Formats: sequence, C-alpha cells, structure tokens
Amino acid sequence: MVAEFQAVVLAYGSSSPLEELIPTPKPLLQIGNFPLIYYPLQWLLKNGFNQAIVVVSDSTERDIFTALAPFFENEMALEFVAFPEQEEFGTADALRSLHKKKKLKADLLVLSCDVIADICLQDVANLYRVHDASLTVVYQKALASDVLIPGAKTKKHHDREIIALEPVSNRVILATSEADAEEFLEMPRFLLMRYPRLRVRTALQDAHIYLLKKWVLDYLVAEPAISSVRSELIPKLVRKQHRSKSQKSSQWPTLSQQQQQHPHRQTPSEMTNNHQGEQLDRIAAEDELELLARDMSMWSDHQGDMADTYFGNSIRCYAYLADESFCMRVNTIASFCEANRQVPRILQALLPPNANPKFIHPGVVFQGKSQVGADSMIGEGTTVGDKVSIKKSIIGQNCRIAEKAKISNSVIMDDVTVAENGHVQGSVVCSGAVVGEKSELKDCLVGLRFDIAADCKFTSDTLTDVDQLMEY
Repeated sequence: MVAEFQAVVLAYGSSSPLEELIPTPKPLLQIGNFPLIYYPLQWLLKNGFNQAIVVVSDSTERDIFTALAPFFENEMALEFVAFPEQEEFGTADALRSLHKKKKLKADLLVLSCDVIADICLQDVANLYRVHDASLTVVYQKALASDVLIPGAKTKKHHDREIIALEPVSNRVILATSEADAEEFLEMPRFLLMRYPRLRVRTALQDAHIYLLKKWVLDYLVAEPAISSVRSELIPKLVRKQHRSKSQKSSQWPTLSQQQQQHPHRQTPSEMTNNHQGEQLDRIAAEDELELLARDMSMWSDHQGDMADTYFGNSIRCYAYLADESFCMRVNTIASFCEANRQVPRILQALLPPNANPKFIHPGVVFQGKSQVGADSMIGEGTTVGDKVSIKKSIIGQNCRIAEKAKISNSVIMDDVTVAENGHVQGSVVCSGAVVGEKSELKDCLVGLRFDIAADCKFTSDTLTDVDQLMEY
C-alpha cells in the first residue's frame, strides 16, 4: 500500500552558517546537543512517518548515518540516497534525480535538514487536501532584526520574500523577492480583478517545508533548467497557476498586452512560452471525474461572479502560515544562536510524548557546588568545577569548565576548556577551543581549536585560525 505522502529530507551540500569557524557539515551541527538533522526526522516521526528518504552527499553519508543510528535505528526506516558533490546541484535537482531513480511513488513532503518545527502536520495536510493543491508551502516568521549576532559586526543585506495571499484561503497569488521586485511590485490587471482583496506579507520566510503533487516531478524532468525549489520552482508554479481557459483566450489581458502594437503577433520567445504552458497543462491535467464533481457542486472558492471554481486553474498553490507554532530554519549564525537558546525551552514539545529529555547528562562530573539554569544543557563527559555559573547556555561533550567560570547565553561545543575565572557571554565557542584564565568574551565567535591566552578581553570579535581549519 502506497502512503499518501512520501517524506524526503534534503541534507545535500547545505552550506553551514558556521563554515568559516568549523568544517562540520550543516546536518551535523549541534543544536541543544542533538545533530541538526535529528529535528526534522523527529518531527516526521512525531507526525506518524515511519520511513523517509534522506538525500546526502557522498562525503557526508557515513557521518550522518552514524550520527542518526542511535536515535532512529529501531524507530524509523531511513533510506540514504547519496549524490556526488557538485557546485550546482540544488533542491529541485535532487528531486529530479530521485524521480529518475524511481524512488518516489506518491505525493511528496519535502523538507530541509535545517528545519526545527513544532507544527501540526495534519493542519498543513488538510489545507493541501481541501483545495487539492499542487503545492503547499509552509512560511515561518522571519527572525527579528534586533536579535544579537555574535562576531564582528558587518552589514548584511537580507533579501526579503514578498508573497501576496488571498486572505480567506491563503492561496498564493504572487511570490517574489525584494531583489526581483526592485522599486515597484508589478501584478497583472486580471489578477487584481480576480482578487480585489490581497494580503501582502514581507515578514515571512519560506520554511523549506513543502507538500507537492507527484506530477510536479514530471514537470521538473521536462524543465531541467529549474535547479531550486524555493527560488525557481515555486515562483514559476505560482505564475503558471493563473493560466486558465479565460486567460488563454485573453479575456483578461494584462496592461503590457494591451499596449502591444500587434497583439496577435507572437515573438519566438512567446511561442516557446506557449509551448511550455501547453506542456505544463498536459502534465497537470486533472481527473475528469474530479472536474465533473466540482462542476456539479454548489461550492466555490470565491464570491461575486459566475466564474468556475478556482477560475478553472488546474494548478493551485497555497501557503500555510506558522504564525503561532514554533518553526525556524538554522541557516545563519543568528538563527543558530537563537535555536540553541530556544530548544531547551521547547524540547519536550519537539519530542515524542513519552520522552524524558535529560538536560544534564548523567555522565557530567560536578566538582563542587555550581549553578546551572533550568534552560541550559550539558553534554556527556563534561567536568564542571566549583562555584561555576551556567545560564541559558548549551555545553557540549567532554568540556572542562574550571572553577568560578561564568557562562551565559552561549554555545560551547565539544572538547572546549574554559579556565578558572573565565567569562563567556553571548558567544559561540567551537570545538577544541581554549578560553584562558580570567579571559572575558562578549558576543564573540571563536573558531575551531582557537587558543585564547589568559587575561584577554574580546567584544564582538571573530577569532579563528585558518591553519586549524585547513588541517581538520
């Protein structure tokens, strides 16, 4: 029996937000002392999936398999599909390759390895089912701009996503980016006449969680130039969904079409676009019985006219807004730090109901009286000295925290030493680093095996050793 959805987790070639500090692949970055890829797989397990395809690169397959085995070996059947590393191999390329390998048998639930979510998948699936959607995209709240980012301060331009939604059904009418919109947001007149009320959102981000019809894979095979799901496939499907019988006959011409001197003369590019549109219409054609049932029904997705349900569109794209649920992608330093701050608070909700997570591993050795906040986590084999204070922080495995050290709002990775009276605040300290005696770090990034001498003070700095990264 084929399940309704087939889960695919994309962990191929994702650049790590900490790649300048540590060479650990993104799927294996530690968030709350769990590998990052653990969270999307645990979310699938919690929502009833007992198997999934994990797309990885040749170079990371063994490490990811080894990291996940203790958690899912008896819980979930994971099929690892590895591809050679290529510079230009996007998310759509991965799905196309899986389809060619005949790995995909049903509609797809596609998600990235860097998603941490507590969304009810049933709600997302219901939106998909109600409208028999071709594509349903989960959008999350964008990370607040005032989130403190450790490291040297640099001005970074964040390209915001712009989506226009029909406010009742959350059908995606327009999907673009701030860079593509430039000065003005253009929209064909016929869309404004069809949808006189639109809600334009600019504070949302694509969470990289998608429900896709299986025919979309055939479309990817027919369009080999599409490499990315987010930046190429979604905008194209959103545009193509508005092709209907009325539009094909130019009942609602766009302003640019009206301004053409010869409206019936087609350029070669227009002829190519028409051919591609007809090809997509064939691929996305709906079942005749479903169309007949819809025609006989009194229900419609809109009011105020006699147009067909969904305006005759066979392609339909919808957005699920995760406004109230926890959902974030760990794809920047800011989101890496924020995820580590938030995970201890919501870890119980992310795990199965019968799970009992231990924030302080039984293998931790305390050498005196120390203060460890309830929102902190300490990994196996770590030694904590006398009069140590740890608040809102994640401490990895096999670390040594000497007496009177103070750590707050920070991420300390494996095998780190914080010497006596060392202070670490709002910082990320990578594996093998040493914070010297009486040294103070505030809002810093410390790279792999970097040694900070005693009595040093750093604020908002990035401290790395390029030679260490090359040797790793």
